[in-house]
Amino acid sequence: MSSLKRRILENGEKRITNALQHMLHMKNEHYYKFKIKIAKNTNELFEMANYCDMLFWAILMGI
Repeated sequence: MSSLKRRILENGEKRITNALQHMLHMKNEHYYKFKIKIAKNTNELFEMANYCDMLFWAILMGI
């Protein structure tokens, strides 16, 4: 593997890791504290969590 390719992969890994850590922090601070109060049942809560994850990956991938 070329050094350029390795650097791109390492930078990508760092960015994804940082983004995931940020997302977990956002989920803990804002998402769960607020949304759990609104959720009527467990299924609704899981649906919201899945939507939040899909939205995050869409933003990360630049869709």
